[in-house]
Amino acid sequence: MRFRLDFAVLYALLALNVLVFVLMQLPGFEFLQLAGPLWPLEHPRYHSWQWLSHMFLHANFTHLLFNMVVLCSFAPMLLLRFGQRRFLLLYLLCGLAGALLYTGWNEYLIANGVRNVAEQIGLDEATVRSALLSGGLPNVPDGLAMAFYTHLLGASGAVFGVLAAFALCFPDAPLTVMFLPMRIKAKYLVPVAVGYELFAQFGGVSLFGDNIAHLAHVGGAVCGALLAWYWLSRREPVSFTDSGASDFR
Repeated sequence: MRFRLDFAVLYALLALNVLVFVLMQLPGFEFLQLAGPLWPLEHPRYHSWQWLSHMFLHANFTHLLFNMVVLCSFAPMLLLRFGQRRFLLLYLLCGLAGALLYTGWNEYLIANGVRNVAEQIGLDEATVRSALLSGGLPNVPDGLAMAFYTHLLGASGAVFGVLAAFALCFPDAPLTVMFLPMRIKAKYLVPVAVGYELFAQFGGVSLFGDNIAHLAHVGGAVCGALLAWYWLSRREPVSFTDSGASDFR
């Protein structure tokens, strides 16, 4: 990708994500792995800054590489279409929207799990929550443990927002998918990807592992689509041809 000043915000996001990942691997920066991800609201490690910081942390190199490759593939055209300020707003708001949807569902799971445990052992919910916080609750059900003791990290919510915005701006753009010998238009591929995330969340079948925040992807995509729709409704639509020529009037 040729260096361009109008892509400066993209370079900054790439650099920040890579820098934070490198720091996480160095001695003395272990605190990032505990203080940076977004923990459940009642968890002792929860802090308000995690709503932002979690977007720039990644679990491993593959996680980072996938998000950055997708970002580099779709961000340039959105930068040309909306400009740097709106693109940065899109990125951050989509990451936040993904976190909100993920956290909202997680809080529901925690409340439901606490209620069930309280009924089973004959204690009030406040006592169960206190024991959960202190680690003094034996035999915590898997669903409740997963909801309360895990955290959210990664740029995937923001990246899914970028994907959804791209599909709104360039619906007929031909996209390729790994291992599929065909091109699929963005207006078909992105909704299918979001549909898969919903199925993986509620159907319990995930092709890429169990420790994936599918609802964060969905929340980011919905936010990206809404923002793109709003901005496009205020300006002349953009056309995209199969030859790759774009009209950025």
